[in-house]
Amino acid sequence: MLTRALLVAVPLVLASTPAAPAHADGQPIVRMAADFAAAQRITLGDGARVAIVGDAVANARALNGAVRGRLDLVRWPPAKMLHGTAQATMLAASGPRPNAPTATRGLVPEVELLSVRVESFPGDFGSSRIGRSEWFESNTGVLFLSSGIRWAANHGADVIWTTTSWEGGDKRLAEAVAYAAGKGAVVVAPAWPAPRSWGIGVNGVFEPHGLPGVIGVGVVDLNGSRLEEYSAKNRSVLVSAPGLPLPTTGPRGERYYLDSGTAASGWVVAAAAMVKAKYPKLAPSLVIQALAASARRPGQQGEGEDVVTAAYRTSEPRSYDTSIGFGLVNPAGALKMAGTFAAMKPGKDSVAPGTRFGGGIPAQKIVAVRHDKAGLTGFAAAIGGGGLLLSLATVAIIRGRRTPNEDIEVAARDPAQSPPVP
Repeated sequence: MLTRALLVAVPLVLASTPAAPAHADGQPIVRMAADFAAAQRITLGDGARVAIVGDAVANARALNGAVRGRLDLVRWPPAKMLHGTAQATMLAASGPRPNAPTATRGLVPEVELLSVRVESFPGDFGSSRIGRSEWFESNTGVLFLSSGIRWAANHGADVIWTTTSWEGGDKRLAEAVAYAAGKGAVVVAPAWPAPRSWGIGVNGVFEPHGLPGVIGVGVVDLNGSRLEEYSAKNRSVLVSAPGLPLPTTGPRGERYYLDSGTAASGWVVAAAAMVKAKYPKLAPSLVIQALAASARRPGQQGEGEDVVTAAYRTSEPRSYDTSIGFGLVNPAGALKMAGTFAAMKPGKDSVAPGTRFGGGIPAQKIVAVRHDKAGLTGFAAAIGGGGLLLSLATVAIIRGRRTPNEDIEVAARDPAQSPPVP
């Protein structure tokens, strides 16, 4: 969610955050900030590329040329680029300058950005939402989102961030996410609660955060508890982050705040970008595992039917629940975990690259066996004659069993797509 700031915002500079004390478990957000500060001392995202798929990103001064490519699939109406630019400055704002002493510094100010516009926001239509609703109901939204994810993957995105959601059921979106993973990109999306009009319950799973390979992000408050208004409770939630208002910058330097699922997913995008910056060849599945295994629990594991055994374990047991996933994102821990994965060597019994089965290349030349063309022709003719007789017999049987319903054709069509989350 994006809101205009009425007061001067406090710069978001985590590098000056003091180290967390050993008892910081009682203050999960403070500890998370300290984890980000520690990770920023290792990398600020240099070499990583993040695609913002949703609203367009302006070439704002605060971004200092970070946008390296752009695609606009919507085209009309012209984008005001408010939401996308706020997302971009949360990540890549360059910080205070002589002419902007209160400018914020992004979580990963050295990342490169891609701007991919796949939807229109209310501001693009002025004060009316009618135009936006018509655009959603044109059923092109899922095509735009799928195409935007593919374009981002083809243009070097290491992390793809989208806050756009759909009810699901369209294979194009699942195929696009799988394609991006094949290109080495990690996809991150907030785990929004479902609209009641969809009839799947507020905690129903939809897309893209419910798709395999997507990091679904839960939203928590200062105490690390789920914010029900902005976050679903289901198994699409991998990790969580605070949805508290964060100061960002608009296209012309104006102040905005990002909060809810957008802010929460931005923290996780920054963490994933740090991992990809430090370990660019690490597979998306291992980036996801590093984030999950390093996440911090805000307190003791609770009781309930939604508690399951952790899928990822380190030296100490970890737990998972559908409210906050594996816990609050911890980029410093994820970097350490990713380093362990990157340093792994093939086992003794693994097959070395270039290994050939059968004892290597034969010393003698392989000679193909020549066949008798005349014999093969005669054999084929015999088979063809037998096949013709069998076909005639089959036709005779079918004609004798003809039913009134055999000529009925059933045309299947794809179910209608529901409108996305406004």
